[in-house]
Amino acid sequence: MFAACLPAQVAQRSAVVSALNVECASHGIRAFDDQRALLPGVKLQCNAVIANRSGTPIEGTKIRLLSEAGRFVAAAPSSADGIVSIEHHVSFPLPRDVAPVTFAMPLVDPTHTGVPVAPPWMEPQTWTENPLAPGAPTGVEPRRPDPLRLDASGTPLTNNPRDNLVSWIAVVDGEETITDANGNGAFDTGESFVDQTEPFVDANDDGTWNEGEPFVDTNKNQKWDGANGMWDAETLLWAADRVLWTGAVSRLDLQQQVVGVADQRPTFANFGSLNLRLECPPTALCSQALPPATVGFYLADPWFNSYTHSPGDSCELLPDGLPVVVTGERLRAQGVQTSWPPGERFSFIVSDIRDPLMPTPRRSPPQPFEARLVCTWSNPGGAQPIRFNINLAQGTIE
Repeated sequence: MFAACLPAQVAQRSAVVSALNVECASHGIRAFDDQRALLPGVKLQCNAVIANRSGTPIEGTKIRLLSEAGRFVAAAPSSADGIVSIEHHVSFPLPRDVAPVTFAMPLVDPTHTGVPVAPPWMEPQTWTENPLAPGAPTGVEPRRPDPLRLDASGTPLTNNPRDNLVSWIAVVDGEETITDANGNGAFDTGESFVDQTEPFVDANDDGTWNEGEPFVDTNKNQKWDGANGMWDAETLLWAADRVLWTGAVSRLDLQQQVVGVADQRPTFANFGSLNLRLECPPTALCSQALPPATVGFYLADPWFNSYTHSPGDSCELLPDGLPVVVTGERLRAQGVQTSWPPGERFSFIVSDIRDPLMPTPRRSPPQPFEARLVCTWSNPGGAQPIRFNINLAQGTIE
């Protein structure tokens, strides 16, 4: 008779939560008006999805929600398909004001979750300290003195993209997630698992808990603990996500110089020439106007984030008058918005409206023209659209 030593095994328990994921319908919503005041009634739909080890949805599970800012509210326990419907309401408290950083690979150890300081959809690899300055990205987070908000000493606060990045978590009773390598529906010694820290809200985005950040004391020892190096069959399972609050610019945000604010950086700028002179070839007749001119713009919210918008929104350069035609792409608004880089750059081509196949005399004197930048930005959260209408490009055409 022979005896075999089998790997230690923990049996499948169909009603135990082993998988938890959270996600919102959009990564960003507009939360502030042009004076930095919160917009009333703005909310965003989010979901949590709950399942057991085999991926089967679990019904009737209640979750706990903690957030850095605003309110996250679960409508009811999980449905038959394992979904908890959650609403995120823009409200106090405000997001934590954080110092700008340089983007780098995150730490992964027992006290660091491995989550990057900014999510990929913010495109932190494109960061540079001053987005309006020429040069390659450096990973240094953009920043600017706020012309409206001052600290207690009267010094402008520093705005940077992560100031309005809201961290939130969902927490449930369950077991740490495993990789069921042999497909037997149970945890076997040697199989990999996700060793989680105690749940916490990473308000400063550094990947670990810091004094003042909300956390859940799983083991009731009155302090926050990192991962323990063991698979926990009975613990608090948690998942985190982030939502970006964006805002509308004020008149001061668009100005190059603001009285009393040193090193002011506007959130709007042009690149390329705005003083255009479209000339005919040096012949008696004009078969085409040469050369066409490129007119480009940079536009961001007060924190150097892209505006939140919805399908159908546009940013266009519209000519006032007949001499020119403008071509250019509508600004990244043909589908669901998936990224919030540090501002948007877009350009248009201004050319002669005359048919190049129909030679015509020169215009004498050259005829003046203007073009207006017209943008409409809606908000999935429900606030009124932002509209820009700025007279910008001007010049003459022969």
